[in-house]
Amino acid sequence: VLHLATRYVDRVVEELLPHYGAECPVAVVAMASRPDELILRGTLADIAEQVKGAGLVRTAVIVVGRTLGAEQFRDSHLYSPERDRHVC
Repeated sequence: VLHLATRYVDRVVEELLPHYGAECPVAVVAMASRPDELILRGTLADIAEQVKGAGLVRTAVIVVGRTLGAEQFRDSHLYSPERDRHVC
């Protein structure tokens, strides 16, 4: 997990590719748990372009790892689309 690294997404990808491979799953979460939350999902091969296309340069984390590609697990309630984000 890389905090506040979206500004350097090209460098992050370059450094991680030799260790994880181009098809390694990646998620970028911006403004987590806020009404304007944005989650990008992709791989090391395409995440940099998604991040740049979304205009993300701060207030985000990059999560990298094969567990992001697991299909047998339910998403956490914290990140569930059904969760009411307006309740404090």
